[in-house]
Amino acid sequence: MKKRTRRNLIVISILLIVFILLFLFKGMFSIVGQTTFNYNYYCDKEKGCTPDFIIGDDFRFSSSLTSFNSSCIKEEGYYTPNEETKECWKTTFTFNNKEYEAKYGDKFILNRYLSIKVYPEGRYLYDPGRESKLKDRNVRYVFSIINNGFLSSKITDKELLLKINQDKIAKVEVFNDFANNIDGSLIYNCKVDRALQYLNGEEKSFFSKGSTPSGFPLHTSDLGTISCNVIPCIEFTIPWGEKIKLCNDEKSLVTYNIVPNIDLEVETSIKCNSDIECKFGLNCIKVNDDSICTKAKLSQQKSISSIEMNLLNSTLFGILGGLIIFLGVLAYLEYIKRR
Repeated sequence: MKKRTRRNLIVISILLIVFILLFLFKGMFSIVGQTTFNYNYYCDKEKGCTPDFIIGDDFRFSSSLTSFNSSCIKEEGYYTPNEETKECWKTTFTFNNKEYEAKYGDKFILNRYLSIKVYPEGRYLYDPGRESKLKDRNVRYVFSIINNGFLSSKITDKELLLKINQDKIAKVEVFNDFANNIDGSLIYNCKVDRALQYLNGEEKSFFSKGSTPSGFPLHTSDLGTISCNVIPCIEFTIPWGEKIKLCNDEKSLVTYNIVPNIDLEVETSIKCNSDIECKFGLNCIKVNDDSICTKAKLSQQKSISSIEMNLLNSTLFGILGGLIIFLGVLAYLEYIKRR
């Protein structure tokens, strides 16, 4: 009985550890939004055929209609694509000038960030007494994001000490490797500490491949600190389909200090390279083009993912859930022991 109880406790401990790890690390993929989406190619008598799938300047996807291999015919009747007949159904598609031939269910890696599964569909009627026809031809493409490294942002602003009511655009650098000149936006959330006010917004933009300077308007009408975080997003529309929005949930953070008069907050005669060079109570902060000693205490820019921000909550809930399960199991074992 003791060996069985010990073995049960080991199994339970392993399951408990797995449960906590799954709870803590779920959602590690930092791209949020619809990471799987469909493009359907077909022809309509009134609208014509589905337009090419184009994103920005350098993402172009086109397709042909489904074809059926008549050598697959064995008897009279309808033929439709499935796992048994997938060799009979084919199509061709082109991605960025490279042509591919695909059978039903084939999977391709298009680039570092995208994979695709292909489903040529339709119905083939074979009737020896009349003309055979291929009807309802449609090719369904299922795109999936396989790598999240195509989008990120960093706040590059050095002017962190601001005068009240100063016109200010917070400077952000966006890295995009998905497509050139793609529709994008910055989603920003700012907290005005003294006013206990939250200011949220979205600034539309276009992102080139590589790094693109961008920004968002900053609220400066309240004295004190204002803390902001920002995440970048890209958007595109599937022809005759839905609009897709992908965002990187790794937040870039920065804190600004709004003062009545900058000259009163700084020791303008002392330029510096570090806090050590400043008098007691002053900090070496970049103001406009110079680094000078200032009374304002400004936090440095940094990036933090939403997973890190929620890690403490996740840990507490994970431990709590694990303890509940563990206590429940101990109670059950005690019940078995007394029987």
